[in-house]
Amino acid sequence: MEIENVSAFTADMKNSTTTSVGGLVGKLNDGFLNVGNVTLATADGNDLGSTNPKVPANDTDQVEGHGGLIGHLVKGVLRLHGETNLENQKITTAYNHVGQIVGFNENGLIYALGNGNGLDADGKGWSLTRYSGTDRGGSDIGNWGAVIRLGGNLSEGEDGVFTFDEVAHTVTINSSVENETKADINGANQFAAYALAFEFSMTDTGKTEALNLKSKVDRDQDQTVNLTGDVKLTNTGIIGIGKDNVEKGKAHQFKGTLDGGNYTITLDIGAAYGKNSSGDDYAAGQLYAKRSDQRDTHYSLALIPFARDITISNLTIDGNVICKIPKTVNQEVKDIKYPAFVAGAIGLASGKTKFNHVTVNTKSSVTEEATDAKKLLAWQGGFLARCEGSTLTFTDCTWGNTASLEDKRNTDNHRIGGLAAEVMGGCTVTVSNTTLSGSITSASQSNANVGGLIAVSRGEDSNSKAKPSTIEISELSVNGETVTTSSAQQPTAVCWATSGRIRMLSLLRMPE
Repeated sequence: MEIENVSAFTADMKNSTTTSVGGLVGKLNDGFLNVGNVTLATADGNDLGSTNPKVPANDTDQVEGHGGLIGHLVKGVLRLHGETNLENQKITTAYNHVGQIVGFNENGLIYALGNGNGLDADGKGWSLTRYSGTDRGGSDIGNWGAVIRLGGNLSEGEDGVFTFDEVAHTVTINSSVENETKADINGANQFAAYALAFEFSMTDTGKTEALNLKSKVDRDQDQTVNLTGDVKLTNTGIIGIGKDNVEKGKAHQFKGTLDGGNYTITLDIGAAYGKNSSGDDYAAGQLYAKRSDQRDTHYSLALIPFARDITISNLTIDGNVICKIPKTVNQEVKDIKYPAFVAGAIGLASGKTKFNHVTVNTKSSVTEEATDAKKLLAWQGGFLARCEGSTLTFTDCTWGNTASLEDKRNTDNHRIGGLAAEVMGGCTVTVSNTTLSGSITSASQSNANVGGLIAVSRGEDSNSKAKPSTIEISELSVNGETVTTSSAQQPTAVCWATSGRIRMLSLLRMPE
């Protein structure tokens, strides 16, 4: 279906929490929707993100799917081009199943033919104008992922990330995966195709005619991914390998090996974009993490959000990871079991995790949407946010001098670590010939758990059962690493809080 040159108003339809509401389509069970040049607005001050316009925050967790264009995308494709004008499409609470563009995306592909910042000189591409009210809030897609944006590093066509058949109205992801387990990747198009195949394989896409895969990925099997060139994901909307949330089932865990071949992956997670938008604007394409009553969205932001039994080797990770905390959604303030995860390499790891010859130069940050934001806990690690596995190994690794971790909120209970934010009990951590050179900044006024190496070694498993951990360190170089708190700059500590044993097998070297 194609929608072109349309202007429409959305009235207050007195919808319930079980109703899907969108500016164009309420619920798309399957199919292809090609949207160009639309101007949408809500009538009479109606807030499209809620069933209660007067107090929208009261039920934003409960709705089935409310979105500026589509409320609930079950599967299929949304393709955007031309001007998408939502300047008067009021959505103030775009979290969970509410999004400025799509509310609840189960397994649909959402992409645009441009960067969203404006049309090309010839009038082609994509321009996105968001709701202009100062009360705007939240993500473009409520629960996971971002709009994939072509132009620059990604393209459409035989050599691109996917191919569009304008006669059949179908999209084929140009994935190339041998035996559903092995991929050689050169550049952003091939990386994006693999990442999308990883997300959409085994999710009922075989029953849709709108979205196809050239080859599938079997997530239940060990993967072997080898880079044969650099991968630059700047301005693409590609987050990483796997969904950044868990909903209706288990996480999309990557397991196996990722060999970088001494190449670089440049991340651009949570970047702002859109017409007249900047990184200082609220709700301008950033990802808003939320964890509340199992309605968890955008909460693991990393190259690999969830991993199990993984080895990453010969890789440099660069770029940015930006996490926003919503202002209006109720969240558990003190429950340390359910934080958001922000890291360069892995958000949440289980099983056995190994880093060999890996350098992380990413700049990560956590900020809140407003000073009255609900206080969600967020763990940040240079390499890894939380380890729930049995072993964690760093060999010949570097947390680079351009890398940084920053939590700009003044909330307590920050956990920020140069290599890892948190290691759960029963884990053996081995660090050898590794260098720490990045910077950590915490604006917390109290109880900031910050470690140059690891912020917290919990000494208990995820079920709160006591299990001490062992940390063995040899040839660790702290070379220019800094830790800054809200009150003063302090010297780096190896581990801020630990339950278990730290064994130093050689002296800690601190070059001047």
